[in-house]
Amino acid sequence: MLRLLLPFFVLSLFLLLLTCAEEDPGIRKGRLLADQYCGSCHLVPEPDQLNRSLWISEVLPKMGAYFGHYAPYDRAFYLGPDQEKANIQHLYPLETTMDTADWRAIREYFINAAPDRLEEDAAEAPPLWELEQFAVREISAPLHQKLAPLTTLISFHEESGEILVGGPKRSGGSLDRFTNGSQWIDRRELGSAPSAVGAQHEMVLEMGSLLPSDFARGSLTQLRDSSTLLDNLARPVDVLRIDLDLDGQEELIVAEYGNLIGRLSRFEESTPGKFLPLTPLAATPGAIRLRRADLNADGHDDLVVLFAQGDERIDVWYSHAAGPKHEQLLRFPPSYGSSDLEIVDVDDDGKLDLVYANGDNFDYQPVPKIYHGIRVFLHRQGQYREEFFYPMDGVYGLEVADFDGDGDQDIAAVAYYVPPAERSLRSFVYLEQLNFPEFRGQSFRKPRDQYYMCMTRGDIDGDGDQDLLLGNFAGYLPDGMPGENARTPGQPAYLLLENRHR
Repeated sequence: MLRLLLPFFVLSLFLLLLTCAEEDPGIRKGRLLADQYCGSCHLVPEPDQLNRSLWISEVLPKMGAYFGHYAPYDRAFYLGPDQEKANIQHLYPLETTMDTADWRAIREYFINAAPDRLEEDAAEAPPLWELEQFAVREISAPLHQKLAPLTTLISFHEESGEILVGGPKRSGGSLDRFTNGSQWIDRRELGSAPSAVGAQHEMVLEMGSLLPSDFARGSLTQLRDSSTLLDNLARPVDVLRIDLDLDGQEELIVAEYGNLIGRLSRFEESTPGKFLPLTPLAATPGAIRLRRADLNADGHDDLVVLFAQGDERIDVWYSHAAGPKHEQLLRFPPSYGSSDLEIVDVDDDGKLDLVYANGDNFDYQPVPKIYHGIRVFLHRQGQYREEFFYPMDGVYGLEVADFDGDGDQDIAAVAYYVPPAERSLRSFVYLEQLNFPEFRGQSFRKPRDQYYMCMTRGDIDGDGDQDLLLGNFAGYLPDGMPGENARTPGQPAYLLLENRHR
């Protein structure tokens, strides 16, 4: 047996040495330096994850600025307006902190190894069948007969049957209430665009700025009396309550997504409606989704957080009497555009799995990326392994449930950053699970001026199955922030997808 393996070993060694010998020394040096410098902040990207033009014009100038290499823009350009400057000036050194030769080697590595264009056909678009599981209804508010809806928040409260739909306005934001019969009730004016509400619809997060900003002006408002519970938040996008230290009192967790700076904040409620800050769980930007789940099966819910914005990852804080215990579950390249996360037992083995979406594409003018889509990471021997991938350009939101009532978990997804040729059919996809990892895709043809940025689920019509609500943001942000009157009037605020199972 040894004699049989020896020639194979010699051949493998020869090929390895040949590869190393053929590799350009400059490329090898640049890769090693990228591991050293880029890897200190996030997972090191591969050059082929972006095209050469984006590396040159967008990514490398921004990276160089963090090390004091300012070209083609100066430091003042990156500091931005005065209201943000004080918050981010520590990110941009006055003197270079990386040797010029090292920076040149890193630039040449990414530029020379990047493709002229990304592979668009490597992942063939899966077939789609006509949507059978749901009936689609468009729901409008009276004000949207004249003003285009820009829905950034949609939420359903099972007990009251109340639907909340919110978004930005030319000045401030608004929150509309509907009955579960889709009858408009009233509108509440807000200071800025809403991003999330409490589980009982008792409070609402206001982002402060829909577009990227490091001026912390977000807030948490109590809906009952419009009182401010928290202010000076950095573009908050999610909120939940959870007892992480097992003292019988739930803390308030706020995902302050921010932009270049942000944090995962934790507050204790000293008296009803009064919150005191605790040490942040993470001092990095990009916390985008907060989830409760008992990952370690100890009988207590844990906090699972999806981070985007550079250091893209899924982290967990296990509830513990001595204080939450942190662990990183998964990490992704900074170009992935992490956008949503659901935690559910997908393969029915009694263990919770991770259903993950990555499709955010707004850091620069969007280009299709073959690695955008939906991934299922199954829980295997204490780790999470990718066992399913569904390519979906610009996927932004997920809901996972047994929609067809056959005992397994199905997936519904909306996509916002969809290439024009694919928008009509691939802005929404319903994946019916047949036998994991086999799914059957369904969709409907959407109207031209509808874009879906958010989604939620619930038994809207009270018939015992799960329906879907899709928020309509009637404008495409990469084309510029749409004016309220810029699009066709009469657009729906949201779509109700009524489940036909019952």
